[in-house]
Amino acid sequence: GTHLYVCGPAGMINGVLGKARALGWPKQNLHSEEFLAPPPGKAFQVRLAKSNRTIDVAPHQSILEALEANGVTRIFGNPGTTELPLMDAFATETDIRYILGLQEAALTAMADGYAQASNGISVLNLHVTPGLGNAMGMLYDVQRANAPVLVTAGQQDLEYVITEPVLVGDLPRLARPMVKWAEQVNRVQDLPRLVHRAIKTALAPPTGPVFL
Repeated sequence: GTHLYVCGPAGMINGVLGKARALGWPKQNLHSEEFLAPPPGKAFQVRLAKSNRTIDVAPHQSILEALEANGVTRIFGNPGTTELPLMDAFATETDIRYILGLQEAALTAMADGYAQASNGISVLNLHVTPGLGNAMGMLYDVQRANAPVLVTAGQQDLEYVITEPVLVGDLPRLARPMVKWAEQVNRVQDLPRLVHRAIKTALAPPTGPVFL
């Protein structure tokens, strides 16, 4: 049967699971993870509901785990320096395959085709403002096809954005004309929740691309 996964603060988890049980969801089909605020300069923490253990999770690990929880098995991408931690994770990642491409428009077409052929979510990983800009033409086709594609792009460190470093840009604003929903991650502990929200939004009728 269908399983329900809830991620967030304890109060929200309890409320959602309580409503689900009232609606007759089987207890064994309900799953939850509580995300806690990270100590300064450290990975954020996840409290595993079943074992009541708290573990440290690095941001790139949380992204991959959220993608795996939503059935993602492939990522199409052209990474850069902001994606280096994610690339390091793929040295040991076995459940998700990273498909490297040399130009963003071609990769966008690949992600588009995969989403339509699989009738499921597809993930496209780009690099900062130029990477997203190079993909915009094909992203129009993704939008017209109502293909559920999660487009991600690394951003420069938010600590330095005020200095306008090279390659920085207002990425959600750039993406919004071509996607259903666009958001920027400003806090590391929000990563899993925003990944889940992005995928659910992409798959909700009418399906379409989203940006994170």
